Amino acid sequence: MEATIRRYLEKECKKLIARHESLIRQSKRDQKRFKKRTGQDAGNPKSYRPQYWEANPHFDPYYVRSRLDDIAHGLAESIRADTYQVSPAFCFSIPKPGGGLREVTIFTVPDSSLALTVLPTVRTGLHILRSNIFSRRFSGRKGCSFLSTISPGTSIRFLTTTSKIS
Repeated sequence: MEATIRRYLEKECKKLIARHESLIRQSKRDQKRFKKRTGQDAGNPKSYRPQYWEANPHFDPYYVRSRLDDIAHGLAESIRADTYQVSPAFCFSIPKPGGGLREVTIFTVPDSSLALTVLPTVRTGLHILRSNIFSRRFSGRKGCSFLSTISPGTSIRFLTTTSKIS
């Protein structure tokens, strides 16, 4: 399980780092374009680092990438011990063009990569539950699905032991 978590952590870090470096390149292109058009320096932004990276080092993909083995090991151990807790997310609002606000929630890199790791397993576990238990019991009932019968506190440990997660 640790190797799988590490692989997904690395994949998530690569994606976020590529996105961050793309934004930096775009910002530099915009600065050059501004100078060419106006003849004035655009000025440098205070920082290319997003503010929420300061809230917790696990938001920073560079930090997580530098500690992949340790973080993967810690996540695997906490899942095995059934003590895994999701870290607090960073939430903020963005004004919509037509008025109102759009709520944005950003999860830490380990939490989002663990969601990618566990999601196929959860789907497999839910499929097993649905096919074995709930399909006959709830078929034909209006407004009732097998998802409504699964308790919110279902353990990740249960779902990862019912199907294979290498």
